[in-house]
Amino acid sequence: MPLDKNAFDAAGQAHARAALADSSQALRHAEQESFSLLLDADGNFLPDVSHQRDCPLCGASHAQGIFVLRAHGMKLLRCPACKLVYSREVIKQELDHQRYQPGDTSTTAFIALKENPVYAQLAATKSRYVVERLSSLSGTGKLLEIGASTGTLLKAAKDAGWDAYGVELNPAAVNQCQSQNLKVVCGAFPCELPASWDITQNAGGGGEIPGYGG
Repeated sequence: MPLDKNAFDAAGQAHARAALADSSQALRHAEQESFSLLLDADGNFLPDVSHQRDCPLCGASHAQGIFVLRAHGMKLLRCPACKLVYSREVIKQELDHQRYQPGDTSTTAFIALKENPVYAQLAATKSRYVVERLSSLSGTGKLLEIGASTGTLLKAAKDAGWDAYGVELNPAAVNQCQSQNLKVVCGAFPCELPASWDITQNAGGGGEIPGYGG
């Protein structure tokens, strides 16, 4: 029987919201604290912290973008040409990578939320739903998840018969993936993947399916 997408909607489950409240608040506070070090008094990125980009999908100028919202110094725009919603500001790579290293408060809070039993259960159900839908459309094959986090989606894919691989920048999350015997490399995509993965070769009914998670 297909999974119900409402089964992992925390907004519809009062007990879930209550169980996640402290962990979610801690993560929001840590993220705010982390980003505050990069912003000026007006909430804009300090000099040499970020650069602006045009639409990463079609290349349309960001000057034509339709403002959606602003968060942590980043303006989200909707491209009038292809309708993609994207961040105009991009944090410089070296600074962004620092946010994923051990000792960073937001990284610690992120892992703590992932380890919350209620969150873990909801995430596992959601991952099974996503894999179920993906399998119904393409069959099984090879899957590369960009931003594998602690491996919830990869595990669901592996259990469903996919040959699953992941790329993740957070070393603590990578350790959790590898402790579950999941094939994950620590790095930021695009990066050099292990030659033994051989993900360019199609397999199964679906072939190679790139994915993005968090």
